[in-house]
Amino acid sequence: VSGILVIVMGLVFLGTCGALQRTIRPTVRANMGLAGAPLLGAAMGIGWAPCIGPTLATILVIAANTGDVARAATLGIAYS
Repeated sequence: VSGILVIVMGLVFLGTCGALQRTIRPTVRANMGLAGAPLLGAAMGIGWAPCIGPTLATILVIAANTGDVARAATLGIAYS
C-alpha cells in the first residue's frame, strides 16, 4: 500500500494528475503580533517532532547503555 502511495505521489509530482495539482494557501494576516506566536510555536513543534524523536532516542539509548556520564552529558549538550 505504501509503495502504491509513493508511486502516485511521484506521478503527481511529475504533473500527470491535473486534478491533484492544486495549491492551497491559507489566508493569514501579516500583522498578527503576539496573538500569532502560540500558533507559530505549535506549527513549529508539530513539524519538528518527527526530526527530533529518533535522534533523542538514540542519544538516550547510548547514554543508558554505556554508563559513561561524561559522554551522556556531552551528547545531551550537543543535542540541546
